[in-house]
Amino acid sequence: MRATRSVVISMRLPAESGKRLKRMANRHGWTPSDASARLVEEGLRRSEFAFIDFRDSPVGRQACIQGSTLAVWEVLLLLQSYKADASILAVELLLLHSLRFDLRRVPDRQLESQLCQQPFEPA
Repeated sequence: MRATRSVVISMRLPAESGKRLKRMANRHGWTPSDASARLVEEGLRRSEFAFIDFRDSPVGRQACIQGSTLAVWEVLLLLQSYKADASILAVELLLLHSLRFDLRRVPDRQLESQLCQQPFEPA
């Protein structure tokens, strides 16, 4: 985390939660204190912004849109390509999501994989 003013808050965790926190910290190369601070910050952001989730990725943890594979930064790039017209982007993303959902029901898996691998190109 970046160096900013901070406040010390102590808390008690169940033993199993403490073990899980330490495992997460070790996996990312953080201290348990850093891991808990990140998780609290992520939880606060989730409560402030609807449909945001945080996931591990090859480039580290990043904010993502719940129910999709899109990172927030990817949605912002798409929004720029739509000249900041959020209503058109929302419709396109809903259509794309619906298409992928409907294709899961198609028995022809080869057709499904071909259609889902086509790049998404803004109109």
